[in-house]
Amino acid sequence: MVKAARFYVRDQAVAEDIVQDTFAKLWENFDQTEHIENIKGYLQYTIRNRSLNHLEHLQVVDKYQQDYLKQLQEDEHTPDDFF
Repeated sequence: MVKAARFYVRDQAVAEDIVQDTFAKLWENFDQTEHIENIKGYLQYTIRNRSLNHLEHLQVVDKYQQDYLKQLQEDEHTPDDFF
């Protein structure tokens, strides 16, 4: 399972966290998982989705960091003593 997560996120520690969180959620909601016929498929699907969500989150963080840096650069070039 870690190998599947690592395929997406390309980071061993993050992949391990994703898999551990997935199994923890499964355990917490064990009574609700009785209807799952293919547990392996369920886990693979969930780990893939969590990995993709992690990558999407990284893109959002990167966008805001870039916007923040751009704003800092613009502020440096703006005169403070305008009035």
